[in-house]
Amino acid sequence: MLELPGWLHHSMSTANSTPLDQSPRPFTSALTLFPLLCLDCLPHGTVPSLYPGCKTTLEFTAFSPSLRVLSTARIISAIPFMMSERPRRRPRPLVSVLKQLSASHGPNMVIESLSNVSVDYEHALRHVYKSLSGEQKIRETWVKILGIKAWRREMFLVALEAALVRRGWIERWAVQVRVTTE
Repeated sequence: MLELPGWLHHSMSTANSTPLDQSPRPFTSALTLFPLLCLDCLPHGTVPSLYPGCKTTLEFTAFSPSLRVLSTARIISAIPFMMSERPRRRPRPLVSVLKQLSASHGPNMVIESLSNVSVDYEHALRHVYKSLSGEQKIRETWVKILGIKAWRREMFLVALEAALVRRGWIERWAVQVRVTTE
């Protein structure tokens, strides 16, 4: 069983957490009734082990399939992933995630829904940007712990990622899965 870092798990309660306890990138399926896992920070080819009877939502970021591999648009779209300090994120193609899920759990894995949640993700990124820049307590905590340069870099990367999602070069996907007992 793969042990997941704390910031990969979505928590509805953030009352006692600091901005540094979590990734600055938001989850879009915040209202889901099921546990939520983000695949962005896991190494490629790694899919979390899910127990039989488990029902969860997996979110991940992908480059638009319309972008050619070495195109200028693809290189620009990689900047938020290459420059981010923490946690390191890796976009992955939708097809490879579906193949990995199928290979890791075989016929016991049931995909209940697959949704492009890019619009919600872009709105959530804009909200994170406003929080990091506009809420004094959050801004001061980030600057105090990471320094002004890291805070500015995160501000830039969040704004850039939101623009790239709005442009359609980066996509966000949510896959709701269930593992059967048979």
